[in-house]
Order: sequence, then structure tokens, then C-alpha cells
Amino acid sequence: MISFGVYGKEGTKSGVGLSYKVPAGKDFIWMFVERPSDEEITRITKDFSIPKKYFSTYFKEHRSRRYSIDPLIFVYADYFVEGRRDEKRSTPKASKHIDHGSHIKAMHVMMILTKNALIITVPQLSKFHTELFNSLSDTLEKGKNKSLSMLMYQFLLDDASENYDVLEEVHEKIVVLEENVLKAKNGNLLKEIVKIKRAIHRMSRRFWGTARIISLIKKGLTPLEVDKETMSLLDDVYDTYMHQIDILRAYRDLITDALTLYTTNISNKLATASNNLNVIVKRLTAITVILMVPTLIAGVYGMNFDIPEFHFGPMGYYMALAVMVISIAAVMFYFKAKDWL
Repeated sequence: MISFGVYGKEGTKSGVGLSYKVPAGKDFIWMFVERPSDEEITRITKDFSIPKKYFSTYFKEHRSRRYSIDPLIFVYADYFVEGRRDEKRSTPKASKHIDHGSHIKAMHVMMILTKNALIITVPQLSKFHTELFNSLSDTLEKGKNKSLSMLMYQFLLDDASENYDVLEEVHEKIVVLEENVLKAKNGNLLKEIVKIKRAIHRMSRRFWGTARIISLIKKGLTPLEVDKETMSLLDDVYDTYMHQIDILRAYRDLITDALTLYTTNISNKLATASNNLNVIVKRLTAITVILMVPTLIAGVYGMNFDIPEFHFGPMGYYMALAVMVISIAAVMFYFKAKDWL
């Protein structure tokens, strides 16, 4: 499905489907393509001279990738928080509210930038990106500077703003993770730690990849013509991406600390279990030795031989019992002194 807006001397024309016309002169078109059909792909690739193969490969990429510079064709995984975007949104910087049922989503996005067109393509229907398209269209319509470079700036700015929602959600996950580690709620903590660590690594590469787009624009390696004012605004967005990358580095350190704390807790638990086992073994050993002494005495006096103590008369039995009791007391005193009992 194609949604588009054409901006030029005759004003703004918006619509859906294949009813658009390739702009001429200084006019430009802003297109949002969701789950394009074969017919739509054929029309777009023909009108804007884009290799058709990119439409069949971009959603399979494992990392941000630049296919071409002129036109600029760039694919990246767009991270966003589902259920967290305001229903009413006047500007890309509108405030957001945390929804405890929200969670981070990722979707491949292919951005195509030509001299007079910005085309954003996603492989499936997305409410989030539809709202993004409508919001940017409203912002561009109300703004004084209606140019492709300003549209590109607004798109990157909104993307950077949404990244803070994602970063906040990641931080919330890390806080919960740290609390569970401190409470020794092991469960699947190790799996969760590794999962968040990998997500942070992927986000860091994605943010850096998008920052590279701005770098290409600033170096004049793309078809986009940018005035000084918009260039300064792009510099600000670039600094925002760098700041977000720094935040991810801090989060990576937090995850590393959580992993260290987790392994320390596991080691402490293993050490405690080992110590408790040693205590039990020592006590069992002590009891075994205590019982072994009277058993030895009873075994000696139970032999079928003429034992001298039998000639002591009736006192021999009591003397044997006394020796057993004294031996038990002596062994118990020894183990008590060694703190085995």
C-alpha cells in the first residue's frame, strides 16, 4: 500500500495507491510504502530507477546496510515501543507516556533518497509507521520551509526522538533485572541478561548506521541539496545520535555489572552449599567415629576366645560398659573441641 504527498508550486497533493506522478523541477514527493505488492514495486522501481532486487532482500538483512549512494538506498532495523505513542501528537517532540504493557519492537525499513523523492518502505503493515507518516506530513504541511532536505531532517529528528522511548524502555528492563539479581531471583536471569546485552549491541550498530546517513549528507555524497540552516539542524540530530550511542555504552556497562553480580551470587550460593555439605560430612564422620569405638569394644568381647576380663567375675560386664562410655565421651570431647559437633 502506498501513501504519498507531493509538494511543489501548486501546493500539496496527497493520496494513496498508484495515482502519484513523479515530480518535476523543484517539486518533491514523500512516499510511505507498506507491504508493497508486485505491481507497486514494479512501478516504483521504474519511476525512480531503483534496482528491483533490493525490495526482495532488505527485510532479510541482519544489520544496517547501504545499498547505494546515488540514489541513497539504506536499510536498517527501526526500533520502537509498541503501545507507547500518544494517540494525539502535534509535533515529533510531543511527550509520551509509559505504558507498562508496552514492549520494544523492531522492523526493517528501507529508505530511498533521490533528488526529488524520499521513499520509506516497510515489509508489513505498521500502525506506528503510519502514524509517523501522518505526523511528518502534518508537520511539513504547517511548516514554512517545504523542502526535501527539511523533510529528511524532520524524519531523522523524529526517529531520534523515538529512540529515547526505546532507550527508556531498555533502562526499565535493566532496572528490573538488577532488582531480580539483588533479590537472588535466578530463574532465567542469565538468559535475560544475554538477551538485553545483544539487543543493546544491535541498537548501537543501528544508531551508528543512521548517524552515517547524516555524515553522507553533510559530505555531499547524496543527491540531497541542503542549505546551511538545515545542515546545522542535521548537525544537532547527529549529536543526538552520538548521545544515544553513549547511553547505550552506559547501559552495556550496567548489564556487564549485572552479569558480574549474578555470577557472584551464583558463586556465593555454590560456596555456601559446599560449606554446608562439608559441615554435614564432618558431623556424619564424627558420629561414625563415635559409634565405631564402642562397636570395636563390643566386637572384641564378642569373640569366641578365652578373654582375661571374663575372670573378673560379675564386674567384667560393667567394666566393659564403662570403657565404652569413657571412649565415647573422650571422642565426643575431641570432636567438640575441633568444632565438628
